[in-house]
Amino acid sequence: MNKTPAITATQMFVMLFVSQILLNLTYNPLLFSSKTMWDHIVSMFFSFLTVFLIFCPIYFLYKKNPKLNIIESSVNFLGKFGFIFGLIYAIYYLFASCYSLCVFNIFISNVVSPKTSLWLVSFAVGMTCWYGASKGIEGLARASWIIFFMITVSMIFLFCALMPRIDSLNYTPLLYNGPDEAINGTVSMVAQNFCIPTIAMLFPFVRGNLKKGMFFWNLASHVFLAAIILLVIGSLGDYVKTQMFPVYTAVTVAEIGALKRLDSIFLGLWTTTLFCKISLFLFLISNIFESLWGKKASKISLIVSGLSVSALSALGSYNIELLKSVYNANIILGFTMIVSIVLPCIIVLLGLIKPRSINPIKH
Repeated sequence: MNKTPAITATQMFVMLFVSQILLNLTYNPLLFSSKTMWDHIVSMFFSFLTVFLIFCPIYFLYKKNPKLNIIESSVNFLGKFGFIFGLIYAIYYLFASCYSLCVFNIFISNVVSPKTSLWLVSFAVGMTCWYGASKGIEGLARASWIIFFMITVSMIFLFCALMPRIDSLNYTPLLYNGPDEAINGTVSMVAQNFCIPTIAMLFPFVRGNLKKGMFFWNLASHVFLAAIILLVIGSLGDYVKTQMFPVYTAVTVAEIGALKRLDSIFLGLWTTTLFCKISLFLFLISNIFESLWGKKASKISLIVSGLSVSALSALGSYNIELLKSVYNANIILGFTMIVSIVLPCIIVLLGLIKPRSINPIKH
């Protein structure tokens, strides 16, 4: 499959930043059995460094040959057995899409409207994201810039609304009860960083300085989440410990002049970032199938993956206990490490052991 760079590194990392914002807006310590959100400020530093370390194998693979994604590289070295890599990555992106939509469904059913049909919500989101993915990487990149602008303006409003409500007494000493919460926070942050493995699939589409973009994306994502935690803890205090969606709770009490209850802004941000994230993952799934079996398989996989995300998310959303057991932080972390470190390292080692002439796959 021939590819020419279609987007810049800046566009790619803006797209990833918008996708990562979904984690920040829905940051949910209770889902990972965390008792406090405040110690996660310490987790920021370790998560920031860990993301760079995880990125190293993918970047090394990129430097070896920027024209191939990791699936094409695996086929190049493993032949017909390279499809195993493709299936693992496709399952991972499907897993991440279902997780994101399940959290959204839980929010809708528990906070917004308990009587809403989650099947209808899941189907609507899944099909909308399928349509977004069908427009290709350039369409998603352009949409991400628009969403990024909306996020910037909206967050300025939210920050201005919450700043007057901050009470410095809510900021207790860090690590007061030991480092366990900071460790738990680091694990959950790294585990939910689904955007790292996407770079291994996207760099054939990208032109520009990948390393520089990676630094600013990682920095901006963690600074943004740190600001969210500071505002939420400062405005809610200990009340945040009982909230499943603390950011939303903080937003519901925010107001600016005549603007009362800014939760509609929050819901709008969540919906648009969810669209960007799932659409990107569905596109990557179709790209995997195109790399392995051609364009016809790509089109079929896009429809099947869109329907699968809708169905699996709706089923999972009705059983929160099952959801907690499946979406355990350690399980997600292990899966993320496999697709971010283990598989790229295998390809790099294969390249050192039996170097071959690497050319883009053609169907």
